[in-house]
Amino acid sequence: MMFGDNLGIFRAVDIDKNTTADEFKTVLMGCLSQEEHDCFTIDKLHLAPYPIDDCGTQVAVFKFSPPIPSFLKKVAAGEKKHLRDRKGNLIEIDANFWGLTQLNHPKEDILLDYNFGDAKPGKSIVAISGLANHAYGAWSGVESNGTVQMWLQDFLPEEPDLGSRCRIMIYGYSTQADDLVTYVAGFLEELFKARRKPLNFTRENYPIESHGIVVDKNSAVLGLPDDLEEDYDVDGDHISLIQFTGQAGRTYTTIIGLLQRLLARLRNKVSARTSS
Repeated sequence: MMFGDNLGIFRAVDIDKNTTADEFKTVLMGCLSQEEHDCFTIDKLHLAPYPIDDCGTQVAVFKFSPPIPSFLKKVAAGEKKHLRDRKGNLIEIDANFWGLTQLNHPKEDILLDYNFGDAKPGKSIVAISGLANHAYGAWSGVESNGTVQMWLQDFLPEEPDLGSRCRIMIYGYSTQADDLVTYVAGFLEELFKARRKPLNFTRENYPIESHGIVVDKNSAVLGLPDDLEEDYDVDGDHISLIQFTGQAGRTYTTIIGLLQRLLARLRNKVSARTSS
């Protein structure tokens, strides 16, 4: 994975759930050489529950400034790095962001509701980038001063209800497979693990058809029935329409409005099921 894809952002998993941001920052700074200590700082660091292991550990998303210290150069090129925290726990760092990465801390009671057997299942927002796009970088914009703004992490959690009531995640995947079904199966497997539900995926119960190459409007919509998909005209191309550096833009506010209406509809459906 090249630096241009992930914008200098790295991910760390298997972090103890009681580790604070300051404690993890100390671990990272301890990996710098003596010379680097004088010129490197951490200008972005977010901790969130790791969704696959019942939130027993945490995942961190972080960025150095300047972007890549020596101990992360091989990680930026696609390798993984392992280091230990002060308690001796092993932490893994990567730049690919494959699988699910949670970006926010919902309310604690919502975290307990993701089991499908519960009466009030939690809501998840999962953003999937296009083929050959980085799971994190695809949704990020860069300000003139070099600051990386990832709207799903930096803006969306601040929106009323959405950030506090929903688990916000991104999904990354390798593009080596030739079969679209392989991509879908991989995503569903990760999603079902996060929802504590066994995977039951076959071509028969999740049929996928090929419609050839799509262009123009068709490349931006799924073609689902009207009750499942709404399409809107927005300013920008395929890249800029999902990258925001502020919360006042027309496209961003449109997306937030749609998500809020979707959440309201889901609440109504859950209420109808539980009251019947």
